[in-house]
Amino acid sequence: MVKNKKAWLRIFEAFIAVLLILGVLLVIVSKQDAKVNSSEEIINLQRNIIQTITGDEDLRDEIIAGKSEKVYDKVGLMIPLGIGFNVSICEPNYICPLSADASIISDKEIYSSETLVLSNLTSFNDKKLKLFFWRI
Repeated sequence: MVKNKKAWLRIFEAFIAVLLILGVLLVIVSKQDAKVNSSEEIINLQRNIIQTITGDEDLRDEIIAGKSEKVYDKVGLMIPLGIGFNVSICEPNYICPLSADASIISDKEIYSSETLVLSNLTSFNDKKLKLFFWRI
């Protein structure tokens, strides 16, 4: 009878060990899914902001003039708390730099999205608008 109790105890210990391993794996997988979903949310947010900005004639004129203040203010109103951002406007054939403090973004994942803002009826000076987002 004593050997039979030891067998049940070993089965119970193995069952608990399997449950612990599955629990740890479940936590790890769920955290990865949350990270992927939040990345997709940031990318979709960038897309929506770019569509809004390029659809606004006044903001398009500001971009073509190379002024980023109003665009910066508009983006600041559209993003949720906890996301840092930067707006860069440059010539279409250049790489728009991220002009943020390196100590702020050194260990962050940076998401960027860009679009061309083509000329209007009065100015034929195409520009590239690039948005940079990161989690604070």
